[in-house]
Amino acid sequence: MAPNNEKVENWLDLMDYDDQQSFGIMDLARRPPRSPYSQAVLGVAHLARLIDKGRACISRTLGDYQYGSDSAIDRHSLAFLAIKVDEFTVKLEQLPTDQQVSDWIKDRSSKTDSQIAEFNGQILALGPTDDGEWSSFRRRLNQLDSHRADIKTYFELMVLEDEGAFQFP
Repeated sequence: MAPNNEKVENWLDLMDYDDQQSFGIMDLARRPPRSPYSQAVLGVAHLARLIDKGRACISRTLGDYQYGSDSAIDRHSLAFLAIKVDEFTVKLEQLPTDQQVSDWIKDRSSKTDSQIAEFNGQILALGPTDDGEWSSFRRRLNQLDSHRADIKTYFELMVLEDEGAFQFP
């Protein structure tokens, strides 16, 4: 079982926990990656989610998510860390824990706390900047919930997409 694990609330959670602990599989067809707001890894927003998506890509369980070169947010995060997608993916295959990935990034990319705080502020506020981007953003938002006029950033949209994709009746 999963002793003292508050994330295990039902059988699907237990299966996910077992797959992840036993085989290193992150199945994003069954549950979303961690929140883009999470700063659980190295204090960098989106990094925990990027790791989840990378591990899912490696295990071919990415579901409808985009990873690496296919995701503008992933590219933005990796550019900040000065790490190429392919190198990051290889390290995820070699390093099974968040702590090991965090240690590798610390050794590889020497970002200060103030640089990370500045990056977090920028990425958390990242949203459409021109008419084309706003049009695409609104189209995605309207497919999810046409009444949500409060959604203005890409992180807010990601959370809404996660909630909509993994609702249980």
